[in-house]
Amino acid sequence: HVYIRITLGETSLSFLSCHLQAHEGKEHYHRRCADLKEILRGTKCGGHKRYDVSILSHHMFVLGDLNFRVDLPKEKVVELLKTKNYAEVYGGDELANGVAMGDCLSNFNLADCSSFAPTFKVKRHVVGSIEDGKSVDEVYNLQRTPSYCDRILWHSLD
Repeated sequence: HVYIRITLGETSLSFLSCHLQAHEGKEHYHRRCADLKEILRGTKCGGHKRYDVSILSHHMFVLGDLNFRVDLPKEKVVELLKTKNYAEVYGGDELANGVAMGDCLSNFNLADCSSFAPTFKVKRHVVGSIEDGKSVDEVYNLQRTPSYCDRILWHSLD
């Protein structure tokens, strides 16, 4: 992970970039949550021993391949994607649910991904490619459940 804090005038900005542990399953979810907490503990600054930058910065951004997955059976996600029911797919998003439940990055905001398909494990093909002679928008590599892994979250002090 990489962390930077800058001050512009009287406003402090912090950026934390992470690449968290991959894989599906509850044990990996809990590990990602614990890793985020541990990473934040390491961002104490300005002589403050008790507070991390999420409390000390006016604005903080957490971004990267956070690797949180959609916690729904892969077969259900595939069927939902066929009908473009992205809202229900996003309803299983571990990160959105984890933030809402306070498991990780509580009080942070994240973009609503319910209006588009997951971007994890998408194969992109040229429309009308010579190889297959067909128009193909998106085809998922179904070794993994399609998910929203690359994310940006933010938190601002009131």
